[in-house]
Amino acid sequence: MSKSILMTKEELRGILSNNVSPMVGFRIDPDDIHNDADGWYYYIPRYSLKRNHPLIMRHYRGPIFMVIPTEDWHDLESGNIRIAEYVKNSQWSYGWYWAGGTLLYGVFWQPLEEKGIHDTERIARYLEILGCRTCNRSSGHVPTEKECKDCWVEHCPYSPFSKEDEKASWENEVQEKDARKELLRLVSERLEKQFGFKVESCFPHGEKEGIWIFPGFKKDTVSVYLPQDVLIDLLYDPEQYNLSELVESWSIDVCVPWHYENYKFVGAVRKPVERGKESKMFAYDVWATHCPGKIREWGLADLVPAPAKKQKKKKSLIDRLLNKASAS
Repeated sequence: MSKSILMTKEELRGILSNNVSPMVGFRIDPDDIHNDADGWYYYIPRYSLKRNHPLIMRHYRGPIFMVIPTEDWHDLESGNIRIAEYVKNSQWSYGWYWAGGTLLYGVFWQPLEEKGIHDTERIARYLEILGCRTCNRSSGHVPTEKECKDCWVEHCPYSPFSKEDEKASWENEVQEKDARKELLRLVSERLEKQFGFKVESCFPHGEKEGIWIFPGFKKDTVSVYLPQDVLIDLLYDPEQYNLSELVESWSIDVCVPWHYENYKFVGAVRKPVERGKESKMFAYDVWATHCPGKIREWGLADLVPAPAKKQKKKKSLIDRLLNKASAS
C-alpha cells in the first residue's frame, strides 16, 4: 500500500496547471489557481463549491483562473487523491467572474461535460470568445479587424466583422443556461402580486429557504435575498428544482438593513410575514418602525410614528418635603 505524498501549495498549483492547461487550450498560471476558503464576496462564497466540482473562470481583469473546493484541495495537498484521477473524475464548470455589484450579472458557470475534460476544442473556443466578451464588459473594448484576423476562432459570432458570415451564429456556441434568472422572475412575480413591489437586485443569504426583502433605492422597490445553496445548485444543475413549486413554498421575511438613525447604528431586523397576510402595508409598518429614514426618503413620512413624549416623573411627597428642607 503506497503512502500519501504531501506537497506544498506551490507544487499542487504547478501540477494542476501542467495537467489542466493543455486540456482546456489555455495556460492557467499557477498563481491563478486557488481554493474557495476565502471566496470572492457573494459571487463565489467561501466554502460554497460542491466536492468534485471545480471551476475554470474568466476574470474581469483578463486571466483565466481555477477554483478547487477546499475539501478537495486538502485531499490533493495531502496526497489522498491523485491529481490525474481528480481531473478525470471531477465535473468541471466554466464561466465568468465579472463582479460589478449584481449577483446574476456578476458571476456565472456551468458544466460542459459529465466528467473530466475531453472536448478541448469546444472548451477553448468558449474561453476565447469569452475573453473578448469579458474585455468588452470591463473596458468597453471592441475587437479590431486586425485582432479578429489574427484570432484562431473561425465563424465567430462575437466578431463585428462576421456579419456576412452565415456560419457565425450564437446558436452554434455554448449556450449559457442561467436558471437563476428564471428563479428571480418567479420571485419577482410573487412579490409584485402580493406586495406591489418591484425587484431591483438579487443577493444570497445563508439559510436553507426563504425570500428576504429589503427596501430598495426607489419607492416600492426591493432588494431580494435568496438561499445561497439554491443559487449555486442552479449553476451546477439548472434542472434540479421545480422552480414554481419552490418559490411558492418559501416564506417571506421583511428585513431592515443596518442603518444610521438618531446618531447611532441600528442592527438588521427580520420580520416574518404570516402566510396569507402578505401586503405592502405590513412592509411599510416594519420599515416605518425600524428604519423610518427610508420611509421618509420614499415620501411616506406620514407613516412614521411620532416619537413618544417623555413624561415628567412625578416626585413623591417625601421627595418634595426633603427638597424643601434642604433648600431652607
